[in-house]
Amino acid sequence: MEEYEEVQTLDDIDSIELSDITEEELNYLVKQAKYLYYNSDKALLYSFGGSILESSLNSFGHVRFFIKMVERPDFVHYWFNKLTNNHMSRLEKILNRIG
Repeated sequence: MEEYEEVQTLDDIDSIELSDITEEELNYLVKQAKYLYYNSDKALLYSFGGSILESSLNSFGHVRFFIKMVERPDFVHYWFNKLTNNHMSRLEKILNRIG
Protein backbone atom coordinates (compact mmCIF):
# COMPACT_ATOMS: atom_id res chain seq x y z
CA MET A 1 0.00 0.00 0.00
CA GLU A 2 1.36 3.39 -1.00
CA GLU A 3 1.71 5.99 1.73
CA TYR A 4 -1.05 8.26 0.42
CA GLU A 5 -3.31 5.71 -1.26
CA GLU A 6 -6.39 7.06 0.56
CA VAL A 7 -5.72 10.72 -0.32
CA GLN A 8 -8.39 11.78 -2.82
CA THR A 9 -9.32 15.42 -2.16
CA LEU A 10 -7.61 18.76 -1.65
CA ASP A 11 -8.75 18.63 1.98
CA ASP A 12 -6.99 15.27 2.28
CA ILE A 13 -3.81 16.92 1.01
CA ASP A 14 -4.21 19.67 3.60
CA SER A 15 -4.38 17.05 6.34
CA ILE A 16 -0.95 15.62 5.44
CA GLU A 17 1.81 16.71 7.81
CA LEU A 18 5.07 17.02 5.91
CA SER A 19 8.26 16.82 7.91
CA ASP A 20 10.28 19.87 8.77
CA ILE A 21 14.01 20.02 9.36
CA THR A 22 14.86 19.68 13.03
CA GLU A 23 17.18 21.86 15.06
CA GLU A 24 19.42 18.81 15.51
CA GLU A 25 19.65 18.34 11.73
CA LEU A 26 20.40 22.03 11.23
CA ASN A 27 23.14 21.95 13.85
CA TYR A 28 24.68 18.91 12.17
CA LEU A 29 24.62 20.59 8.75
CA VAL A 30 26.21 23.76 10.16
CA LYS A 31 28.95 21.74 11.85
CA GLN A 32 29.67 19.73 8.69
CA ALA A 33 29.62 22.80 6.43
CA LYS A 34 32.06 24.70 8.67
CA TYR A 35 34.38 21.72 8.87
CA LEU A 36 34.40 21.20 5.12
CA TYR A 37 34.72 24.92 4.40
CA TYR A 38 37.84 25.27 6.54
CA ASN A 39 39.39 21.89 5.73
CA SER A 40 38.91 21.59 2.00
CA ASP A 41 39.71 23.54 -1.12
CA LYS A 42 36.73 22.04 -2.93
CA ALA A 43 33.33 23.58 -3.59
CA LEU A 44 30.58 22.49 -1.21
CA LEU A 45 27.33 21.08 -2.53
CA TYR A 46 24.31 20.07 -0.49
CA SER A 47 22.33 17.22 -2.01
CA PHE A 48 18.81 18.04 -0.95
CA GLY A 49 16.95 15.16 -2.56
CA GLY A 50 13.88 17.26 -3.17
CA SER A 51 12.52 15.66 -6.35
CA ILE A 52 8.86 16.66 -6.43
CA LEU A 53 7.85 14.15 -9.09
CA GLU A 54 9.83 11.20 -7.72
CA SER A 55 8.56 11.62 -4.17
CA SER A 56 5.00 11.95 -5.50
CA LEU A 57 5.26 8.78 -7.55
CA ASN A 58 6.63 6.89 -4.56
CA SER A 59 4.03 8.26 -2.14
CA PHE A 60 0.92 7.80 -4.31
CA GLY A 61 2.06 4.94 -6.53
CA HIS A 62 3.30 5.43 -10.08
CA VAL A 63 0.20 4.38 -11.98
CA ARG A 64 -2.19 6.13 -9.58
CA PHE A 65 -0.25 9.39 -9.75
CA PHE A 66 0.07 9.39 -13.53
CA ILE A 67 -3.70 8.84 -13.76
CA LYS A 68 -4.23 11.77 -11.37
CA MET A 69 -2.02 13.91 -13.61
CA VAL A 70 -4.48 13.34 -16.46
CA GLU A 71 -7.79 13.23 -14.59
CA ARG A 72 -7.13 15.69 -11.74
CA PRO A 73 -4.52 18.30 -12.71
CA ASP A 74 -5.91 20.55 -9.95
CA PHE A 75 -5.07 17.84 -7.39
CA VAL A 76 -1.54 17.39 -8.77
CA HIS A 77 -0.86 21.14 -8.86
CA TYR A 78 -2.15 21.52 -5.30
CA TRP A 79 0.06 18.64 -4.13
CA PHE A 80 3.11 19.97 -6.00
CA ASN A 81 2.58 23.40 -4.41
CA LYS A 82 2.40 21.85 -0.95
CA LEU A 83 5.61 19.87 -1.53
CA THR A 84 7.42 22.82 -3.09
CA ASN A 85 6.48 25.11 -0.21
CA ASN A 86 7.75 22.50 2.25
CA HIS A 87 11.04 22.08 0.40
CA MET A 88 11.52 25.84 0.09
CA SER A 89 10.89 26.30 3.80
CA ARG A 90 13.46 23.64 4.67
CA LEU A 91 16.02 25.09 2.26
CA GLU A 92 15.47 28.61 3.57
CA LYS A 93 16.18 27.42 7.12
CA ILE A 94 19.35 25.70 5.95
CA LEU A 95 20.58 28.72 3.99
CA ASN A 96 19.79 31.08 6.85
CA ARG A 97 21.98 28.98 9.14
CA ILE A 98 24.81 28.10 6.77
CA GLY A 99 24.83 31.04 4.36
